[in-house]
Amino acid sequence: MTTASNALGQNLPRKLICILFTALIMTIAAADEDHTSKTFQMRSDNSSIGGMHNQKTGTITCQPEVPSTASVCYDIYGELEEFSLESPWSSVTPAMRNTKFWLTSSPDQERPLVLNPNNTAELTNAPLNVEGKVYALVHDWNTGGKWTKLLRRELMRAVSSNNVVVVRWSNDTYSQSVANIRVVARQLAFFINRLQVLRGIPSHSFHLVGHGLGAHLCGIAGTYLQQRYGITVQSSGLLALSRSQTLHAIGGAGLSLGGRSLPLL
Repeated sequence: MTTASNALGQNLPRKLICILFTALIMTIAAADEDHTSKTFQMRSDNSSIGGMHNQKTGTITCQPEVPSTASVCYDIYGELEEFSLESPWSSVTPAMRNTKFWLTSSPDQERPLVLNPNNTAELTNAPLNVEGKVYALVHDWNTGGKWTKLLRRELMRAVSSNNVVVVRWSNDTYSQSVANIRVVARQLAFFINRLQVLRGIPSHSFHLVGHGLGAHLCGIAGTYLQQRYGITVQSSGLLALSRSQTLHAIGGAGLSLGGRSLPLL
């Protein structure tokens, strides 16, 4: 799984896109040599992502209808998840937004297919290349993600069996978006797990690519994948450009793996 980010603004130069694409290919090629290689140990403490995960039963015990100043509880596609409002997390209550997952699975595909992670029939019948790699591209705060279009095109041109999923999120203020990334990360983790369960896509085929806040979002999604579904993120598949530095001042727990920051490109 790969995580990448950039802080150069909304218009990412094409040259930098090419550098990112080359780095992705090199990183993934190394991972393919031995996808069982050394892995990052994700933080197992609940404070890393702010949830109240019951370690004995593997369930979340929060109640959405019960108000609290310390946390908020949401139904993530039928699975409860609690999000802390205490330090080091932002005190801004994270909000549920209409996160979208846009799939491209053919170089000739003109428009992405919007997938509903909670629709079993839709995911089962989606035109996925189950033997190919799945790239999830996550844009920054309030950006349309022009770089995602460029990278999506280059990834499909490079290997026609690739799958590219653009995660569309964030239409709020910066502080609200910072609060929201855990919710979107939890949705992304659910989506990836569903693809594994329904389509049999192995964990080493998934790669997360983020920009700005999107990089932090990808790192948190990796934590959720291990804590909630037992899916381990490989060190050989993790890649990052510069992350959003403002977020570090707000609260960065859970944004590193095993006490190590996500590697930068």
